[in-house]
Amino acid sequence: MIRMLQTPGAVSTLTLLVTVTGGFLLSDPDRDREPHFVSSPAPIVRTPSREWVLEQDFYFVDAAGKRWHAPLGTLTDGASIPQAFLSITGSPTDNAFLDAALVHDAYCDTRNASGASYQRETWDAVHAMFYEALLAGGTTPATAKIMYAAVWLGGPRWDDPTRSLENVPEESLLREYRKCVVWVEKTDPTREEIDAWMEKREAELLAEVGGGK
Repeated sequence: MIRMLQTPGAVSTLTLLVTVTGGFLLSDPDRDREPHFVSSPAPIVRTPSREWVLEQDFYFVDAAGKRWHAPLGTLTDGASIPQAFLSITGSPTDNAFLDAALVHDAYCDTRNASGASYQRETWDAVHAMFYEALLAGGTTPATAKIMYAAVWLGGPRWDDPTRSLENVPEESLLREYRKCVVWVEKTDPTREEIDAWMEKREAELLAEVGGGK
């Protein structure tokens, strides 16, 4: 027999599983919590090439309770934003971006290709995690949405080559990104609405270069 007990007075209710043997098993501490970094800020040092390198394993927990792992030695430039979009998004060295950038780059930056997390999840799941991590790190919602749009449009798509935008001219990507920024600032869309907006533009961009789904 298993009974559910609740302990009062905690910041969030602590659920205990009471087994027939009288032992107590704590529930998953990441369940039913807001997205968060397990420890923050990340322990990083600057390299001679002006990158940051992670000095120990680092984790982000998303809204579903999934743990995302940036292994020891992960490298980042500080923002994860495609170079072409930096003039719009701002400096890649903003401290509010660093923790999110570390975890995002662990999964998709080629500098981390030898790492345990590299391309272990789908491209769209990794970019969605980046958005949640930005918010958890203190980035404003408006800025997080603009940065999410940048990685969605210009970031790598390693597991879905039919949707790759690598052959789309940079000026076309910039044109669409500027439109997206204006739209985000005017309408304050949800992340799902950004996805839908981008998918429509994606089809148009692929049609320009003779590709498509």
